[in-house]
Amino acid sequence: MLGDAIPDRLCEEGITLEPAELAELFPPTIRRYLVFHNPQNPLQAAVRLAKNYRALTVTAIADALKKADITLEPAELAELFPPSTRRFLVVHTPQDPLQAAVRLVQNYRALTDEAIANALKKADITLEPAELAELFAGLFPPSTRRFLVVHTPQDPLQAAVRLVQNYRALTDEAIADALKKADITLEPAELAELFAGLFPPSTRRFLVVHTPQDPLQAAVRLVQNYRALTDEAIADALKQADITLEHAEFAELFTPSTRRHLVVGNPQDPLQAAVYYVERKKAGTAVSADVAKPLFLESNGKSAITS
Repeated sequence: MLGDAIPDRLCEEGITLEPAELAELFPPTIRRYLVFHNPQNPLQAAVRLAKNYRALTVTAIADALKKADITLEPAELAELFPPSTRRFLVVHTPQDPLQAAVRLVQNYRALTDEAIANALKKADITLEPAELAELFAGLFPPSTRRFLVVHTPQDPLQAAVRLVQNYRALTDEAIADALKKADITLEPAELAELFAGLFPPSTRRFLVVHTPQDPLQAAVRLVQNYRALTDEAIADALKQADITLEHAEFAELFTPSTRRHLVVGNPQDPLQAAVYYVERKKAGTAVSADVAKPLFLESNGKSAITS
């Protein structure tokens, strides 16, 4: 989709990107995103995205923050604005990504332990000091706070409250009931193995952070996808992509933990993510099974790109 048209059009505009830069800035999900939200002129939207991304440097962000009387250490700036966040901003706030960057920092600084605790109290969620400390350590590390301010800029505190409510509701019993309603019947031993392998606290945290509308339904889809991500299904998907792997190489690439990463991070199409994972591995690119996770996240955002 768009294929070689993007680099050709960028060249016409005097913009030259290395193959690796092109792959990072225009993965399949972003190309589909551009086509879907800009049917009249997706190529022009791609040009604007590339120009905005090149302009959204760490130096430019620092200057914009300085004008807003906000000073950050270089390490803080780098941590808050890695390439993935800057890509997200130029995709979803193309009119003024610099202003969006400033708002992100303001929201991040306001998302303190005290602010979250007060918001929980207002929502009638009362926790003991020890519970609160555990919650902040497990559910609100810096990475989650950064995610909240990037993806819910209008009200990250309310998103934090909803995250806690969803996490408390995502119990073994609730997941088992949701699976039963979806006609997925498992023996007690299978269920125990499933919870231990597929639903550790880290996965539950991921589900409530990234699928706040319905983490239980996301849990069901995760199980369905995991069961469908068989050797045969992966091999067929690779064959369609003209990729052949030796048995030993296949076994090394697709361990149970890798499959879990693929279905957790890529619920829409874990098979396509598996293909992408292998393609990047064969290209010699350092990549983990989480490689497509940012693509999934970006594809769930609301577009602000217009033609």
